Amino acid sequence: MSQQTKSLEEELTQIEELFWCGGTDIYRRHMHPDAVMRFPEPVGKLQSGEILESLEGAHRWANVEMLDVTVREDGDNLVLDYRAHGWRPGDKSYDAQCTSTYVRDDEGELKLTYHEQTPVDLAA
Repeated sequence: MSQQTKSLEEELTQIEELFWCGGTDIYRRHMHPDAVMRFPEPVGKLQSGEILESLEGAHRWANVEMLDVTVREDGDNLVLDYRAHGWRPGDKSYDAQCTSTYVRDDEGELKLTYHEQTPVDLAA
């Protein structure tokens, strides 16, 4: 893996961790205005404004570990694929296969355009 790819992977995983554990300020800073997120039911599909509304009073993750991380880059589009292991106080841990798509804006900042989670049942 080249140094450039490694630093890109580090940058994307740092942003992604902020999405898991941070609040609305992180989303406003790093999310594209037309972003879409797809979560397991009953949440389902959320679009930009709905995403921010869903965070109001939400119990955020205390930490997330990202495993099996891969990054694919095609021009200004980047896809981050990983398995997440998240946990928060007073709740059982959560494992999911996740895919996030980012685009570079006119200032070169990475903005999340799409995120999807598929739960992984480790007991199965």
